Amino acid sequence: MGTAESVFSDFFFSLANVNAIQILDIVLVALVFFLTLNLLRRSRATVLFRGALVLLAIFFMVTVFLPLPTFDYILELLLIATLIATPIIFQPELRQLLEELGRRVGRFGLRRQATETALRPISNTAENLSGRGIGGLIVLEGSDDLTEIMQTGVPVGSNVSTELLQTIFYDGTPLHDGAVMIRGDRIVAAGCVLPVSNRQLYSNQRRLGTRHRAAVGLTETSDALVVVVSEETGGISVARNGRLQSDVDKTTLREQMHNFYQRGEQAGESNVSRQIWTQFTQWVRGGLHLPSREDLLPTLTLMVVATLLALATWAFVIQETNPIREVRVEDIPLQIVGMPSNTVLRTEPSERVSAVVKAPNATIDSLGTGSFQAQISLEGLAPGLHRVPVSIESSARPVQIVSVNPANADIQLAEVVTRTVEVQIEATGPQLPSPALELRDTPIVTPTEVVVSGAAALVEMIDHAVVDVPDIEAAGTVRRLQPVLLVDRDGEVVRDVEAQPEQVQLGFTVVQRANARDVAVRVVTDGAVPEGYRLSSLLAAPAVVTLLGNEAQLAEVGNVIPTLPVDLSQAVEDITIQVPLNLPPGVEAVDEQGETVRTALVTVEVDERTDNRVVTRQVEIDGAAGLSVEISPQTVDLLLSGPVPLLEEIEAEPRLLRVVINASELSDLDSGETISVAPTIIAPDNVRVRLSTEQIQVTAP
Repeated sequence: MGTAESVFSDFFFSLANVNAIQILDIVLVALVFFLTLNLLRRSRATVLFRGALVLLAIFFMVTVFLPLPTFDYILELLLIATLIATPIIFQPELRQLLEELGRRVGRFGLRRQATETALRPISNTAENLSGRGIGGLIVLEGSDDLTEIMQTGVPVGSNVSTELLQTIFYDGTPLHDGAVMIRGDRIVAAGCVLPVSNRQLYSNQRRLGTRHRAAVGLTETSDALVVVVSEETGGISVARNGRLQSDVDKTTLREQMHNFYQRGEQAGESNVSRQIWTQFTQWVRGGLHLPSREDLLPTLTLMVVATLLALATWAFVIQETNPIREVRVEDIPLQIVGMPSNTVLRTEPSERVSAVVKAPNATIDSLGTGSFQAQISLEGLAPGLHRVPVSIESSARPVQIVSVNPANADIQLAEVVTRTVEVQIEATGPQLPSPALELRDTPIVTPTEVVVSGAAALVEMIDHAVVDVPDIEAAGTVRRLQPVLLVDRDGEVVRDVEAQPEQVQLGFTVVQRANARDVAVRVVTDGAVPEGYRLSSLLAAPAVVTLLGNEAQLAEVGNVIPTLPVDLSQAVEDITIQVPLNLPPGVEAVDEQGETVRTALVTVEVDERTDNRVVTRQVEIDGAAGLSVEISPQTVDLLLSGPVPLLEEIEAEPRLLRVVINASELSDLDSGETISVAPTIIAPDNVRVRLSTEQIQVTAP
């Protein structure tokens, strides 16, 4: 169990995010607790239940406010034992409650049993009372609940018997003047007071006494059947549906009661759902009856206790089924809102923050960085240094932000100022790709000034704006937009300042020089590579040079300058060699940097030519001294692929290529047995060999 702060924090978090379904759940649980406490209110179980609640509250407070892990563990075991022991401790009350509920809701199920067990004792009692001149009033409850009438008498709670009924109506007992209430096959109460009828009776009934009027009065408002025995005449009467049938004999009485029970049973079987609902609502109404003034305070106390128990139960179930957890969410994007006009940020806050959040376990599983929005508001702030709190909101529900890291951001705001600065060219000219090109005029920048805006301290640092001249690939006129850079007096770039316009147009013209020409270097070769080899690559570095001389000489050279011849007759491997350029007299060669070039680095790459050959070889037995076997076939054809010199060497020296069977593979060969063996090929490297026959048949004689 957590600390008191965490327990109450989790509870109030869950309570703050309760939805309509959960509210209904809490209300229904509170109603069940209230009805249960109200039913146990006047029983011995109330004291025991109150003691259990006090003990549970003490244990809860101890475990919450004190870090006692061992005691917490013992308490958890005790709670489990309490749940098991509760039905045993409250067994009498639970049994009584279930019996009462079953009796109320399932009364129609007792009709048949009441017909068999109650009919005879009631009829015998009426006959005996009539013979002795003793008055009696017996009420048989129907489908309508008569609990209010039963509460006016003395509870009995006994089975129906002739002896008990006669004892109750005996003239010397305190209960003989009231009515006996029978529900099913049990006597519920005696000495009950019935409502008296006020309507005009028939002429032959006008002299009837209070018992008869009470019987008629009760049947006018309910579907009960009332048996009346007159104390004056000894006559037996039956009242039902507001009508009184006088002077009935024993047979008629039994028929009336039998019909009453049978019709009640059939009505109950035909409309069970309606009767269950009626009995249930009556039971709830009984638990929710309006209290008297003296009973108001205890009832309100029960309501408060029931509500607290419902909330505690709900919080416990929520914590067990969907517990509240705290997790840290990293890399939440931070946004800046409410930037004041004419101000700019001098210090940028962290782009991302983290947060510790609290949420139910099911919600945490779906959380991600996109579920949160972090921001700092700068609205209404003046230029200067400020510490602004970081706020985080979540699109997921329910989620509580516990803490934010960092909780605040230090922001420096500066007033925005503007000024005009000159645009200068960074280099004296463009970076030309060849000495054969030259710049005809000075580059021109349009416009020559730009407006810079930003923080006052940064704008004051700017000395001028510069623009780079781009590299040129060929002669021609260049018109190009180039970005400007704002620099200080030391030439260092000043950041976080804007320039308008951000780009300026740079224009200049590049032309070909009359006494210079770019030409390619051509490698001149002498002889051919040896037979069996081929020339795969011939390269010169530099590949292009610039020739300087008069126009007539350059015209004679053309677009290619040769090297002196390179001998290839002995080139059986790659060669790298410096070879002089064959320059005409008075012509100079330079590279891109203008350095004089007299030789070129020539790289000659040669490869061996490859070919395919088919040769035939005898199959040999390696280590076959004293071994006599028959081989089929004795010779095999081989397809060779590889360099031509190596193939020619194999043809000149046959022992370089052999087909061999190891004798160890034939050691277990029995006489007359034939096996298939894959031969081994012995060949030089760089030669691929493929056999015409994969297997050789070897037979022992």
